[in-house]
Amino acid sequence: MSDATVYLVGIGANCVFSFGAMSHLRRPLRLALIDLSGTADRASFWCAFSDVISFLFPLLFMLSYRPFWPTPSDSWLWVFSETFMLGLLGLIFPLVFLGILMGCFSSRGEIPAIAQKQSDMSRSS
Repeated sequence: MSDATVYLVGIGANCVFSFGAMSHLRRPLRLALIDLSGTADRASFWCAFSDVISFLFPLLFMLSYRPFWPTPSDSWLWVFSETFMLGLLGLIFPLVFLGILMGCFSSRGEIPAIAQKQSDMSRSS
């Protein structure tokens, strides 16, 4: 098997494992996020955000592999891989920034649903 074939099989296997991990964690993560964020819409955003980041980060590290002696017939793959990796970096940085920004704004005040429940509980007492 050539380095290129092993490389592509490794990336494919990594994608399968990433999807498996994301699908295994999706339901418990969503339930926890609904509890933490207070609404299903917020939880949907953070669940989708975590899915994308959980898929892209391992892929980014997989794309950073380079063989010691690339053959001329495989050189197109390494050039494509480098270009794709740089594109992923260009996507991941804004996503991480967006996540930090959204996290800061969402944690500024009390979550409306939780505040409403606490208010209702104190009135009924």
